[in-house]
Amino acid sequence: MNRSAQSTSRNPLEQPSAQPPEEFARRAPRPDPKRFTAARDETAALTAQIEKLERDLDARVAALYGL
Repeated sequence: MNRSAQSTSRNPLEQPSAQPPEEFARRAPRPDPKRFTAARDETAALTAQIEKLERDLDARVAALYGL
């Protein structure tokens, strides 16, 4: 399940990983491009890990219940 697609926030700064660096820099009060890129990359990697764990957990639960 993609968590970033579930956000209902209208504030684009609450989802920096969904923006290009230029847009974030334009909107953020004191943007730091290196920090933004590192945070975005880390967020993407962690999100991918979480999604994989969720799929694995779903498969185990389905197997447990014979679904």
